[in-house]
Amino acid sequence: MPNPSLVYAHPSGGRLYLSGRHFEATAIDTLGVTAVLSAAEPPSFLAGAEGVERLECRFDDRDGVRPDSALTRTAVRSVAAHVAAGGGALVHCAGGHNRSPYLAGLVLRELGLTGEEAVSLMLERHSRDILTNDSLARALMGRAVRPAERGRRR
Repeated sequence: MPNPSLVYAHPSGGRLYLSGRHFEATAIDTLGVTAVLSAAEPPSFLAGAEGVERLECRFDDRDGVRPDSALTRTAVRSVAAHVAAGGGALVHCAGGHNRSPYLAGLVLRELGLTGEEAVSLMLERHSRDILTNDSLARALMGRAVRPAERGRRR
């Protein structure tokens, strides 16, 4: 099973990790994770993880669908606070594509990066197909998606 990969190292020493749902239970302790944001069903071993804030922001990742904004803002701010305070935070979804990179990108924006910087950073450290959902990518970069463009792939 792959372990989460580092997306960002904050000057405070905090770290932001990205993963699909399948990662080693030991990664939580090894990486110093103090918060987990799940965009899909969280792994069962997280239920017993002591000292780890568990947040959920589940949503469908079809093009044109975005998560509830109030729930997202609350979860993103909490994760960003963990990273800024020097803790480790993990954002995951089922496959590590679209939903978790979108949420990780919002965390990076909350930490002061622009949307373009967040996307660029994730693409540097991961495969090019990490964020293939056009509406999520554009929303992350602060670009509106016109209704006629929804559902269209690059």
